[in-house]
Amino acid sequence: MIPGICFDIEQINEQASDEVLEIEQKYNEVRRPVYTKRNDIIKCIPDFWLTAVSDLFTLLIFLF
Repeated sequence: MIPGICFDIEQINEQASDEVLEIEQKYNEVRRPVYTKRNDIIKCIPDFWLTAVSDLFTLLIFLF
């Protein structure tokens, strides 16, 4: 009885995992143009990553 229930639960979990993967893949495609747009904007900001990382280090100094 218990092994059968465990098998049923495993089957449901596998199906749920498959469906979650499909949804994640769908929304990754929906997000792609937004991420591309964001990256294009970041490329136009001089020294964006240098400034971002420098500010992060400054913040970490104050936090710790």
